[in-house]
Amino acid sequence: MEHSFSSTPLSKMNHRLFLPLLFGALLLASCQNDELAVRQCAQSYLDAVGNFRIEEAEPYATDETIATYLHYVEEVIMPNLMPEVIASSTPATSVIDDIAFTSDTTATVRFTKTSPKDTQTATLDLVKRNNQWKVHFIPEIPAILTPRRDNLTQKIPPKITLP
Repeated sequence: MEHSFSSTPLSKMNHRLFLPLLFGALLLASCQNDELAVRQCAQSYLDAVGNFRIEEAEPYATDETIATYLHYVEEVIMPNLMPEVIASSTPATSVIDDIAFTSDTTATVRFTKTSPKDTQTATLDLVKRNNQWKVHFIPEIPAILTPRRDNLTQKIPPKITLP
């Protein structure tokens, strides 16, 4: 008479424990992969931007970040920076202090940037799109630099002549 171990109570208990443990292990591995991906993306972006290598930051940024921030820095800020400013601010190093996942597709990285000039602590937001983590930074543009819609449609008052 053959015994089947799959029908024993011990075996059924092992199956009930195995599946949740397997699921937990896969979830943990996924979280660790996301944390590593966020860390690598943020670090590469911060190293590039912090050392004025703006083009190198583009693969790690969302399309919106590239269009609004990186292109602005590259086309407006960089041409007007004196070489002495760049030289006195580099090399810069950034250390990631903490990663907080705010959802499955968003994370905030707290980092410390150190350059010859100073040390600063700040945060950086990342989003997961198409299974890739990207820095998502949309700067607030001062109102003086953006035309107001009412100014574009406002009628010019007629000239007033005083007696």
